[in-house]
Amino acid sequence: MAIKSGTLRRKIDESIDKKIISNNLLLLLIAYLKQKPANNDKLKKYADLLLLYGRLDKGQIISKVHSIKADNNYCMSEGQADRVITFIDNALKNKSVRYNRYYIKDSLLKCYGSKGNYKSSAKALKAYIYNNDLIELILERLNCTEIVLHRGQGDNYYTACNPNGDRNNAVKVYCCERLNVINYTRNLSKYSDMPDIITLVQYYKQLDFNNAVGWLQGTLKISDDDLESYDNYSDYNYNNDDIEELRKEQKEKQRKQYEQALNKDLKLYNSSTDYSVCDKWFKEGIITSITKRFGIKTIITSDKHYNYAAMPIRHYESGEIIAISFRVLSDLSDTDLEMFGISKYRITAGYNKRENIYGLFENKQTIIEKGQAVIFEAEKSVLKRATIQDNTGLAIQGHNLTDKQAEIIASLDLNEVIIAFDKDIHEEEICSFCQMLINKGCRTVSYILDRDNLLDEKDSPTDKGDRNYRQLFDNRIKYTVS
Repeated sequence: MAIKSGTLRRKIDESIDKKIISNNLLLLLIAYLKQKPANNDKLKKYADLLLLYGRLDKGQIISKVHSIKADNNYCMSEGQADRVITFIDNALKNKSVRYNRYYIKDSLLKCYGSKGNYKSSAKALKAYIYNNDLIELILERLNCTEIVLHRGQGDNYYTACNPNGDRNNAVKVYCCERLNVINYTRNLSKYSDMPDIITLVQYYKQLDFNNAVGWLQGTLKISDDDLESYDNYSDYNYNNDDIEELRKEQKEKQRKQYEQALNKDLKLYNSSTDYSVCDKWFKEGIITSITKRFGIKTIITSDKHYNYAAMPIRHYESGEIIAISFRVLSDLSDTDLEMFGISKYRITAGYNKRENIYGLFENKQTIIEKGQAVIFEAEKSVLKRATIQDNTGLAIQGHNLTDKQAEIIASLDLNEVIIAFDKDIHEEEICSFCQMLINKGCRTVSYILDRDNLLDEKDSPTDKGDRNYRQLFDNRIKYTVS
């Protein structure tokens, strides 16, 4: 699916020369400007023009622009961008430019299918994969190991070991056009409540749905033409009753797996009474009284090179420990840890962080009293702020705020909620979460943005000390509904 940039550049020039505008030309320009200093009003104008000429809503525009930006195989030169800007300005003034939304074909962009309908093309892609026996190849390309095909007595599925996993049959891929997947040691629910081979790609490669489809097509060298005969394919091996039974089986096995993992981790956690903080954490601004308050223990291993900090994750309402987060404590470099096969971080398998918020149980009283909560990505940010007696911090254990988490926060009925994500999270994405909180009923939502370059690229707002944090906090931006 990848193409030489020159091919696409010629198409861009042809569009301009023939005075033909297309969805993809506009999308390429928006993606180009997103990577350059650009006036937001100008981007809005092009997005509005795309809505006028094409059939894409704003959400689709944002999704496709992100896909283009993630793909290194497209190319638009500065000169071409200037010509297209002039081209569009003229179009807005005199309406004399012709429109042809397929002039630059989607197939020339690695991340798109020519149909422009990912759900439809995904169905065809899965049917193609099944009928051409490509499941094993995909598992290999995903770096799964111990791949075994099981057939006979009603069985028809592959099992495999997760990359860097230690359970040989942790992954189960059913041989049918739906390509349903069960992963017994990984939680795929973030991407789908009925996982399939595309979900597995999303999880392993950390891709959105569209780019996961694109990855599969690119990896397997499947063209859009190859999929045409599968567009209306509906001969699925499973009927609705089979699918519902599979869903129940998956949920029950996930529940049992989670309970077993939690019991094992609790046993390890309860075996230690050491609440002392390690030197590294102390230097980062976390003191022993805070580790005791949050129940964080040190797990001593038999290896002199490393120990573990065991951090209990409590249910936001009941306070019950529902997971343990383990973080390695070591002077070894990341490279050395990887070489010795030491995992820097793990959390109880099967824990659903999408429905919980770290620190809310411990900090709820202060948050309610002050009428304010600050939402961080990581647990350590909550601990750092607590060290200096700021107990308004919460952590969503990632940067994807879920509907459930937003509902929990909104239910607190606070005067203000502040999003304080790491520096590398784009403002556009942060604003989408602000809007989510407003939609759930939050009164006022603000967000921290490092406009003064106080932080390094992947820093949390808490990583450069209290003085810098206060400056960032005081300069927070109040979100206004557009």
